[in-house]
Amino acid sequence: MTIEIKLPQDRETPITSRQRHNFGYRFAYARSADSRSGDEIGQDFLMVREDDDKLVFALCDGVSQSFFGDLAARLLGEALVYWFWERIGTLLKSSDGTLRKVLTEFLDSLVKPASEQVTRYPVSSDLAPMVQQVLEEKRRLGSESTFVAGRLDLRTRRLYLAWMGDSRLRLWSEKGEITSRLGKTFRSEERWSTRRGCIGELHVSILPISAVSYLIAYSDGLARLDQLMTRHLRDESIQAVIEFSSHRPESDDVSFFEFWLGGRRPPEGYPLPAPHGLRLEQAAEGLRLTWQAVEGARWYEVELENGEAFYVSSVQTSFTLPKTSLHPNTCRLRLRAWSEEAGAWSDYVNLPPEALPPVTPVETNAPPPISYAALSQTQSDLRLPPSLADLAAKEALPVSPPAPSFRWLNFLLGGTIVLTFLAMSVGLFWVMRGSPLPTIFSLSPTSSLTPYPTYTPYPTYTPYPTLSAILAPTETPTPTPMPSPTPVLVKFCVLPLMTEVKVRQAPEVFAPQKESENSVLRQNECLLFDMYVQTNDTQHPFWLRLATQTGYNELIGGWVAADYLVPTPTNIPWQTLLPQLTLTPVPSPMSSSVVTFTPTFTRAPSDTQIPATIESPIPSTTPFSSPTP
Repeated sequence: MTIEIKLPQDRETPITSRQRHNFGYRFAYARSADSRSGDEIGQDFLMVREDDDKLVFALCDGVSQSFFGDLAARLLGEALVYWFWERIGTLLKSSDGTLRKVLTEFLDSLVKPASEQVTRYPVSSDLAPMVQQVLEEKRRLGSESTFVAGRLDLRTRRLYLAWMGDSRLRLWSEKGEITSRLGKTFRSEERWSTRRGCIGELHVSILPISAVSYLIAYSDGLARLDQLMTRHLRDESIQAVIEFSSHRPESDDVSFFEFWLGGRRPPEGYPLPAPHGLRLEQAAEGLRLTWQAVEGARWYEVELENGEAFYVSSVQTSFTLPKTSLHPNTCRLRLRAWSEEAGAWSDYVNLPPEALPPVTPVETNAPPPISYAALSQTQSDLRLPPSLADLAAKEALPVSPPAPSFRWLNFLLGGTIVLTFLAMSVGLFWVMRGSPLPTIFSLSPTSSLTPYPTYTPYPTYTPYPTLSAILAPTETPTPTPMPSPTPVLVKFCVLPLMTEVKVRQAPEVFAPQKESENSVLRQNECLLFDMYVQTNDTQHPFWLRLATQTGYNELIGGWVAADYLVPTPTNIPWQTLLPQLTLTPVPSPMSSSVVTFTPTFTRAPSDTQIPATIESPIPSTTPFSSPTP
């Protein structure tokens, strides 16, 4: 009996498992928070087909910047499953090179029928002319998708794999993860296009199934699994990671697939117990949650009811809720600890009513929680559907188009209007330099404008002087000597669960990145820092400044949010060691409308003598460490 499972793109599919006599598999699908909020389809696509002696799958991630990436994902996914199921028969005993050559030719041959599908894809006539023009330009460039696909064949005892792009593909043997056998071949710039065919190199691998215990594939919306997952996890833990990702503002579409060899699942771990001693109390900086540490925890998850979820490092047993995350319908929260597996949830803790904002006529709610519908076509007798049969005979891909998604068009249209207005304003000022308009609109010495962003020193919040006070002339400027800070250096490492952390030009999450070809720090990367500052951002209250050090010349003076880092050793009270840096805004000599900052140093509040350098060797293994593929 042949079974086909094609996950719908317009709804969520929870983690679902199937066990056969010689193998088993599981899958899941979830749309991003934006797609769920707008009831739009997701741009991932996942399809599986299996019978008694083979299993074929295709996991595709549509490129959002292309013309409806969900369209390319669906066209490509169906074609790949068809090819691995029907066409690969003569190549089952071939080499990697032959498989790559023939599959590349097949993917390039899909350009014509797929382009016809893109050409016929309907676009609403109710859209603004400018939006329609942008869509037509994207239609000309085509629709694109990355993919991971393969075939498990029990008759030949071989596993056939193919991939392009940065969707994840990971392999395990009985001795551990063996993903390194696939090489560093997962590149975001490689993909398949309905206009150009294969962009970049198609990667393939043929492995004996005796070398593989199980395989896992997932889209980049589940990037958190990159470091969290070092082995097969329980269904509950995979579902928990999906739900945590869906509660984050930066959430992306998620597709997940795994298969294993044998008549039973791989060994699984055990969940940690629920945290105890949860307490909520009002603090100067906001609502603060504390709890008792859970032994073995790698990190904690704080989940607001009908709201966001937050990551907390295991070295902490407290968390200050961002005020922006509190809504009238967010009345309670709960907490759980993670090892690799998701732990048990604590009991709910009610939020004090006085901490919640008042109800307003228009209340911005968080995206709706994931609701799962029953799968259609989970098990059924299958003959090739007309679309794939026609593809085999006519090299066509007649697939009914999914509902269009225009979420990104609103941002594009709004940005275009703003840029047009700014360009017209600059032109007007240029032409009318002799008129009184520049004088009317330019900053005057008595302006009361307060510069942005506003940084406040630690530990109290003191407002900065307004720009008018700064620009006001003084009769006798009196220089104020600034104390020289003690040259202290403390080593911090990027949290292992962070794939990368951006280095900013100023201590502000919206500040631009450092002007460097590589202005990000990677997981477990350790550097020296020499200053810190506290901002009024409750989510990133502390920022650390990179010190002068070998190998990082272009990043010196850059800023990194402290909650992305951990000191080494972890018990260092860095806020009492590093000198504090207060940023004072002053007018730029080039223009009165440009504000720069003059640093003012203060000594850290400590009664003990501060050593010149706080640095210790990093242990070879940490509770966060995982095998390197």
